[in-house]
Amino acid sequence: MRPAEIPCSAWGSGPPVLLLHGITTSSADWAEIAPALATGRQVLAYDQRGHGDRADVGPYSLDRLTEDVTAFLDARGLAKVDLIGHSMGGVVAMRFALAHPSRVRSLLLISATAEPVSPVPAEVILRLATVGRERGMAALAQIIDRIDNSLPFRSKPQRDRFRHDFARTSVEAYATLGRELSQYPSMLDELARLDIAALVMVGEHDTPLRSAAVRLAGTLRRARFVVVPDAAHAPHLENPTHCLAAILAHLDTADDADVRSTEPGEFSHMTVPTMPVRDVLTEAYGRVHRLVHDALASLRPGTFVHQIEPGTNSIAWLVWHLTRIQDHHIADIMGEPELWADPQWATRTGVERDVSTRGQGDGPDEIAALAKADSDGVSAYHDAVMARTFGYLSGVTEAELARIIDTSYTPPVSVGVRLVSVLSDNLQHAGQALFVRGMHERMEQAR
Repeated sequence: MRPAEIPCSAWGSGPPVLLLHGITTSSADWAEIAPALATGRQVLAYDQRGHGDRADVGPYSLDRLTEDVTAFLDARGLAKVDLIGHSMGGVVAMRFALAHPSRVRSLLLISATAEPVSPVPAEVILRLATVGRERGMAALAQIIDRIDNSLPFRSKPQRDRFRHDFARTSVEAYATLGRELSQYPSMLDELARLDIAALVMVGEHDTPLRSAAVRLAGTLRRARFVVVPDAAHAPHLENPTHCLAAILAHLDTADDADVRSTEPGEFSHMTVPTMPVRDVLTEAYGRVHRLVHDALASLRPGTFVHQIEPGTNSIAWLVWHLTRIQDHHIADIMGEPELWADPQWATRTGVERDVSTRGQGDGPDEIAALAKADSDGVSAYHDAVMARTFGYLSGVTEAELARIIDTSYTPPVSVGVRLVSVLSDNLQHAGQALFVRGMHERMEQAR
């Protein structure tokens, strides 16, 4: 497809503003705010390759998406634009600005980071893509709709459109771009030298990205920072009024001299937000999640159930055990049944243990019994428990963290203390799993 043939939606006339949507969405995502942005401006939006009406356009990579921006502007004779990018679109906008700084009047980055901060590891993306290939992207959209903690902030028509756009997305674009977004090189050092006015925007409840958004705003030399209340990963959908006001204010003042900060790390016209305890806990549990996937990624045959010596812990036992502990305590805190109570998990993991057992006190026989455990099943169980944990943490309050749940200890145990206890235990076990993996791989290489 030649650049001039890339279809786009357009509103208004005047200085150009280009909107770049996120992964698994489409240019329709901008419908709530584009008309209001178009007062005195020409607002343009197109479907990125692999998405919407261009789902069949490949190949797929962040480099290709960045090249598309250049081609799109060239085909329309646009020398300079304001770039607004959401999530993946923000990553593309930053890459374009680094490559062509003279063509960007300002950057508006919504729920975007300059470093990989994907709440979904690459290995999980690939497994989800397998579901998309086998059952279709519409089926995968239904799964994501049930587990994505940001979707409750959207209206029913918005959620319907999300599922519609997700179902239209190329499964190969989802797999390739999703994996790349979880591991692309950090742009922070390069962005620190960029002399372009920028607005960094993040939803109040976009827990996985809040810290990274602060780092990004602190890196850019001419940055404003906005936290949008009552919004998660898509502030332009979840709180369009607040989002639109911030965008219009930025566009109207992007050329002002007082936008400049004298040194990287300073913010103009903003107050650096505090970091809620729930964000700290989510970040910490996210570390466990990533460590577990590091331990499980692309294992050699036999590594998953390898024991350094008879009776010692295998990766299979360590990951199953730490996940059972977390499942038990999160369920207890929430007052809900453990996920392990569902018989599917014993079947999928190959671990035939009842819900009363979590691995404490296991001896050599119990550990050896996990020799038949299925790594994909154990990984899926861990992902399910983590998804439930992140969902709980997204709404946890200081009062909830102070709630006493166990009076058998002195002092009594609060929710917050229990969460830290589980975290401490799980970090140790995840570290052990990585150690066992490293030892087994060295042994195999030495043979």
